[in-house]
Amino acid sequence: MQIWWACSKILIFWICSMLQMNNAEPDISRAHYEAFKLIKEFAITKPEEILVADLAMALDVYVREEALIGAEARLLRNKRKGIIRISSTIQQPGRKRFAIAHELGHWKLHNEVLQICTEEDLHGPGSKTIEAEANAFAGALLMPSCMFSPYCTDSQPDLALVLKLTEIFKTTVTATALRFIDESRYPCVIVFSKNRKIVWWKAKRTDGFWIDAGVEVSSHSSAWEPQKDESRHRVNARFWFPEVERYRNVALYEQSMILGQYGVLTLLSIEDQLEPDDEFEWSRVKGSFRMYK
Repeated sequence: MQIWWACSKILIFWICSMLQMNNAEPDISRAHYEAFKLIKEFAITKPEEILVADLAMALDVYVREEALIGAEARLLRNKRKGIIRISSTIQQPGRKRFAIAHELGHWKLHNEVLQICTEEDLHGPGSKTIEAEANAFAGALLMPSCMFSPYCTDSQPDLALVLKLTEIFKTTVTATALRFIDESRYPCVIVFSKNRKIVWWKAKRTDGFWIDAGVEVSSHSSAWEPQKDESRHRVNARFWFPEVERYRNVALYEQSMILGQYGVLTLLSIEDQLEPDDEFEWSRVKGSFRMYK
């Protein structure tokens, strides 16, 4: 009876700790810093040198592919050694690399013995604090700011550039687009929709607008029916931001592309300045970049 009670208390404590962790604000700065330290420690200077499985091995974390049920990746920790299991159903190399980097994020940032990560954890909004941090770590490890930023700091937001960067860094389109808006000097928004409904969105700065997840995308938007090789074009901001009546000279540009069976990715950017008497300030959200669903 005493043993059962002791085990119950441990279980309750673990559940409460996990709930507290998942309700906390993600520490994105720490995630980026830990990734930067790895890049520096192993003297990596080129994208082709980012061999994420080799990095894992150097950290005493063994990577293997096998059939997984209900998960895309798992991390099992045993003191100073670990095993990352990647689902053998993942075919795209960029998704495999991100999955490994994501689990390395858990290895460096979190202390749980077992991590089980689903497709939503790795490629969705990262609603759990620890998953958002692991995703931020993975993005910064695979696309270090020192190598990635020069391509996009002064470049006009364009999915053609994002696709070019996926080839250079061997990453997924979604992960690369999210990293792009982190580094771009333009106010950008990434929106992911499926079956013409918004699933999640992420903005570098969010003051002055909000996009409701779960609602249908506007039939006037390119996200309604994306065209192949679509170029960026200006659209009425009301299609995305109903409260845009507050602003008179907002120039909103959009560009959408189909992500295979997964859904539609839309890149939005605001490039024109507002009239001087309009109060419009893009402010950071608690110093981090968050996704919303």
